[in-house]
Amino acid sequence: MGTPHPPNETGVPCPICWGPGKPFGDGPTPHTIELRLTRLLPGEFWDPAHEQLLLTTHWLTQEAAPCMYAINDGIFIWVVFWQVGTSQVDVYRIVDDKSVFRKGTNDECTIDFPSQHVVPDNVIAWNGFANITWNPEDLV
Repeated sequence: MGTPHPPNETGVPCPICWGPGKPFGDGPTPHTIELRLTRLLPGEFWDPAHEQLLLTTHWLTQEAAPCMYAINDGIFIWVVFWQVGTSQVDVYRIVDDKSVFRKGTNDECTIDFPSQHVVPDNVIAWNGFANITWNPEDLV
C-alpha cells in the first residue's frame, strides 16, 4: 500500500535546498521525494480503515513550485513545501479537510518534523513524526 514508486528522475532545480553549498547537497533536485509518517496516535476523527495508508511511505512529486512536493492518494493530500526561511509538511483528509499531520518550522530545508498536534481533539491523528528522504542515485 502507499503510493507507487515513480521513476527516479531529476526535477526542476529547487534553489533553496539543492545545489552547490545548499543544505541538501550539490546534487540535482529530485522529481520525487519520500514522505513517511511514524508514531501517530489516533485522534478524535481516526478511521482504522485508513491506518495502513497513513503509515506507509508515499512518493510525492514536484508540483507548481520547484520546492513543493505533493500527492493526492484519493483519501489524503500529502504536501511538503520548502520556502525561504520555512519548511512545512501537511497531510489532511480530502472529504472533510481534517488534519493528520501538520508542522511548519522557521528553518529552511528541514527533513524531520514532529507533529504540531499534541492532543487528539479535532484531528485524525496526533503526536508522530514525518521523515523526508530521496534517492540521489542516477540523478543527473
